[in-house]
Amino acid sequence: MPRSSGKKADRPTGQPAVPKTPEQWDEFFFQVSRHGGNVTRACEVTRVSRQAVWYRARTDEEFKRRLDEAKELGADFLEDEAVRRAFEGVEEPVGFYMGVSNTVKVNYSDSLIQFLLKGLRPDKYKERAQVDGTRFNVGPREDDGLDYSKLSREELEQLGSLLSKAAVPGKKKGD
Repeated sequence: MPRSSGKKADRPTGQPAVPKTPEQWDEFFFQVSRHGGNVTRACEVTRVSRQAVWYRARTDEEFKRRLDEAKELGADFLEDEAVRRAFEGVEEPVGFYMGVSNTVKVNYSDSLIQFLLKGLRPDKYKERAQVDGTRFNVGPREDDGLDYSKLSREELEQLGSLLSKAAVPGKKKGD
């Protein structure tokens, strides 16, 4: 039977640890921002325990501030990448000859532009089937001969959902 050396066993490879130095925490915060604010992914890359991160965030205000700042930087990074993909596009290799691409096609993302506009100008580009109590902002109108005050909030929300589902994109009521 092998004898124990009396030393504490090394941590198994891949098992998360708790950073001991400020530099190790700095690397963790950098990875949070680099991975779009995704704390779980940053923990995987830096091999930091998620439980340690969430414990420190609950008990240390300065740590929470730095974590929130790193997450904001990550969101900025994602937004910059969305803008780049929407306007500069992403190259896709096409036209292969003998396994090598000899042509690229640039794909642009209209859906990314749509999300960016909704974020920057929500009043102009928000979803239109919203319920504001007793009437719809878009959909049924006062002049349609119906009394929506007789419907419960739940019924109005169901109606709004159905109208939203039936709406034709780009077409306004009365067109």
